[in-house]
Amino acid sequence: MKFPTYKVRENDILVKEEIRLKDIGINLNGKILKTPGHTIDSISVLFDDGDCIVGDAAANMLQFAGTKYCVIFICNIDEYYESWRKIISENSQRIFPAHGKPFSVEKLKINIGKNQKKNMVMN
Repeated sequence: MKFPTYKVRENDILVKEEIRLKDIGINLNGKILKTPGHTIDSISVLFDDGDCIVGDAAANMLQFAGTKYCVIFICNIDEYYESWRKIISENSQRIFPAHGKPFSVEKLKINIGKNQKKNMVMN
């Protein structure tokens, strides 16, 4: 897949590394985590209370199709599951995906590795 070049706007905050939100002028208690796999530049926001906004680093949709908390398109499944391990190791408690309802981090723990490359839409 090819996406158009991103055009930086005046008020954008560009993030190149994992960093605390307050260090980039956002007055919230939390940090940005690199969570590649869906795409190479995926990030998540983990708040100090354990809530983690993961975007497409996980999903809660199409469970009847056996997606096991994965999105349907992944660039690198090994990086995707490594991102899950990071989300878990950083003491996330509640996962807020871009697709579907929030769920407990326990769902990631029990589903790591259950989706196989041969069953996924890969780039």
